[in-house]
Amino acid sequence: MTKNKPEIVGYVPTKNGKLVGEDLSLEDFTEQLRENPAGLSVVPLIRLGDYEILEADRNQQYDMKVKAREQRDKVVAELKTLQAKCRMLESELATVKKVAYGNAELLDECEELRKVADQYRKLIEMGEDFHWENIIRVDISDFPSRADAIDAVMRESRG
Repeated sequence: MTKNKPEIVGYVPTKNGKLVGEDLSLEDFTEQLRENPAGLSVVPLIRLGDYEILEADRNQQYDMKVKAREQRDKVVAELKTLQAKCRMLESELATVKKVAYGNAELLDECEELRKVADQYRKLIEMGEDFHWENIIRVDISDFPSRADAIDAVMRESRG
């Protein structure tokens, strides 16, 4: 037997899709076939073992096809989920870009304030070790607190 074509070991005569009984010999069948072929035909016979092999192969292919469809359905579902997440992230990114671009001036101002805060921090650290009068060159007694004196010096240095 080849892979998909079993060996034919015989033929059975049929009439209108039904097996012809033993009462009709092969010669009689051949004669009837010549005279009136309507409804007469032959069915090839194959070995049962060959049939079982073909049936097992067909069942295996069917099972593989079912598994492939199930796997495809899972992949398609995962793809749809990822596409939805991607659309959501694109929307969020667009929102973030709008906020970031819309607030560019605010970001610049924040950076400037961070630098000023850094300067204050350095002044305060230095002030713990040195006398303020020598560092900022102002009379601290003119201000209610050291923080006010620092503010005044910072305004002077910015202005």
